[in-house]
Amino acid sequence: MNMKNESEFLKYIFSGFKKYSCKALLITGVCLYTISSCSEKKSSKREELMVLHDEEMAKMDKMFTLKEELKQLKDSTINEDHKKEISLKIERLEEADKAMMGWMNNYREPSASTEQDVKEKYYDEQKIIMIKVKQQIETSLDSGQIILNKYKH
Repeated sequence: MNMKNESEFLKYIFSGFKKYSCKALLITGVCLYTISSCSEKKSSKREELMVLHDEEMAKMDKMFTLKEELKQLKDSTINEDHKKEISLKIERLEEADKAMMGWMNNYREPSASTEQDVKEKYYDEQKIIMIKVKQQIETSLDSGQIILNKYKH
C-alpha cells in the first residue's frame, strides 16, 4: 500500500472503519469492560483485606470480655493445674490481641503513586498476615470459651 500523504491514509482508515464499525464498537466495548473488570479486581484486593480486618476487629470486645472472665475464674480456682490451664488461655488471648495491634501498627497504605502491581503484592502479603491473625483470634476465643465452660461453676 503506497500512501502519499496523511489525508489519503486517514481516508483509507475511515473507509475500512465504515465496513467494520459494528465489529469495532463491539471489540472496543469488550476491551473497555475487560479493563474496567481488571480495575475492580485490583481495588477489591484492598477491600477484601479491610473486610477481613473489620471482621476480626469486631471480635476484640469479645476477646477482652472472655479474658476478664477467665481472670476471675482463675482467681476463684483452688486447683493449681486448672489455674495453669486458665493462665495459658489468657496468654493466648493476649497474644492474639497483640497480633492484631501489631498488624495495625505495621500496616502502611501504599501511596497513590505506587505502581498497581506493587500495591497488589502488598495487599496479598497483608491478607496472608491477617488470615494468620484471624486464625489466632478464633483459636484463642474457642479454646478460652471451652476452658471457661469447663471450669465455671
